[in-house]
Amino acid sequence: MKSIIFSSVFLCIILNMQISKGQEAELVASYFGMPKTITPLKSINAKTIRNNDYLKKNSQNEQPLEIVDIQREAANFNLTSLAIYNKGEKSTYDVVIKSLHSTLYVKYDHLGNIISSTERHKNLKIPIKLSQTITREYPGWGFTKSNFYVKYRNGKPLKGKYYVLIRKGKKSKSIQFNIL
Repeated sequence: MKSIIFSSVFLCIILNMQISKGQEAELVASYFGMPKTITPLKSINAKTIRNNDYLKKNSQNEQPLEIVDIQREAANFNLTSLAIYNKGEKSTYDVVIKSLHSTLYVKYDHLGNIISSTERHKNLKIPIKLSQTITREYPGWGFTKSNFYVKYRNGKPLKGKYYVLIRKGKKSKSIQFNIL
């Protein structure tokens, strides 16, 4: 088993090498003074996405744009561009993909297919439907923190949980919601 840790900036550089001529890259953000470029989703069709099943399962629910972007990076990650990749060796590769609020732990097979992933997203906006449910069940309470965890296993249903810290005056509660 081989382990690799990359930041989103490095992954974007790799992904940008794969952008064919004629496709526009969109400047999304800047980390440490280096531009982070991501190909817009509408210019990628299902045939060019390496792990389309992973993206389909993750897109079934409303998610912030940052989550969608980092999941696209994981789905299109190219193992063959790495120096440690050995085509003849049938091993798995553990890759950690990080952004400002998200960390993805992704396991790839030797062909670059996602076997499993565990995702942790901190303090991102929660979906509107979940926000409405919380305000209805806890009137007068405000949102303090939110964490979203997702587990993907190839061929199995996606599992996702939101942990939300709410506060009312000096009282605080931690509540959780299974959303997938």
